[in-house]
Amino acid sequence: MLGVSWKQLERRLYVIKNHSINTLRGQKCRFFHIEGYFTTRSFNEDTIYDFIEIQKGRGLADGTINNYAKLLKHICHILKVDYMRDYTYRKDKGCNIVPWTSSELEQLQACAYESSFREGVMIQTLIETAIRNNELCELRAGDFNGVELKLRETKAQEIQYAQVLPSLSKNISRLINDVTKNHK
Repeated sequence: MLGVSWKQLERRLYVIKNHSINTLRGQKCRFFHIEGYFTTRSFNEDTIYDFIEIQKGRGLADGTINNYAKLLKHICHILKVDYMRDYTYRKDKGCNIVPWTSSELEQLQACAYESSFREGVMIQTLIETAIRNNELCELRAGDFNGVELKLRETKAQEIQYAQVLPSLSKNISRLINDVTKNHK
């Protein structure tokens, strides 16, 4: 199958290159890596799969390879071709992941509260809302309205909300009051 050159694609890929990836540094790096590869090769099904195999050979994590594949699939979508119809994303079977038991989580939370109230609230928030640690670190007092947390730095790069149980809501409110008293 004969593909098109990357130069021929540049005008059609303007949307990806200059708009959708401006805010995502990792995605921008992946795009330029893909662009560097396809500058000297035609863009077709065979070269796409070769590129992915090279990334696998580099020993990249499954999630990173999936990110490359998603961007390639997005490029194919914009070009209105279906070069990646047979691609299946790599999945981690979780063989190295051992989930926490509820008693272990309770012990972790109790130890955190023994250390400090602030650490206890942080651990309780992570356990009860299942938000990511970077989402927790980016929270501000104004992001809590009593029943939910407004998450700004999410994986999807969009504002989302996490519901908060009443016991956690009380502890977050107390922490906010303590912090605001100390900063006055």
